[in-house]
Amino acid sequence: MEGLDTANFTLGKTVKMYIRYWGRLNSFENLAGNVVCFMPFGFLLPFLQEESRHWWVLLINSFLLVCGIELFQLITAFGAFDVDDILLNCVGAMLGYGVFLACYKSARKTKR
Repeated sequence: MEGLDTANFTLGKTVKMYIRYWGRLNSFENLAGNVVCFMPFGFLLPFLQEESRHWWVLLINSFLLVCGIELFQLITAFGAFDVDDILLNCVGAMLGYGVFLACYKSARKTKR
């Protein structure tokens, strides 16, 4: 488990650090990047998998995918395991899902 040296298992630790050192450490890029990178997943998966049109199914799928990525980082030390990344990525997926819902409802209105 090479990634244990850099792993963060404390929820909120990285987010608090980025907020505290906002002007340094590429804080905005790291926080926003973790959210934005999973928005397409939350937007596109409901188009591809009808079951994912339920918010809780999408959240579970997002959580499992992100946990898989973070576990890979923990085991291989390719990147750094961070529980805050799991939270931020899932938030991004849910924001993408919100955009999907808005588009889906708008498209259904125009069909009528």
